Amino acid sequence: FPVTIDGQVYLAPFVPENWTSFSFKIRFRTNVINITTAATSVTLENLAGDEISIFVHGNPVTLATGAKVTTELLG
Repeated sequence: FPVTIDGQVYLAPFVPENWTSFSFKIRFRTNVINITTAATSVTLENLAGDEISIFVHGNPVTLATGAKVTTELLG
């Protein structure tokens, strides 16, 4: 689940054993972010709010309003 540190959102997503994927939404300030995690990737979508940077396993991912970004999970 997301953690905020110094006003930033940090994620360390993984898929539990025997699951193929899962998704959930978070609200952070004015943003609504949809997060979909699969075995090898995570997709972030900024459904509402301003541009935002979210850290995925320590790496920044910047999402413009309405943007969807998929990043590979290293593991």
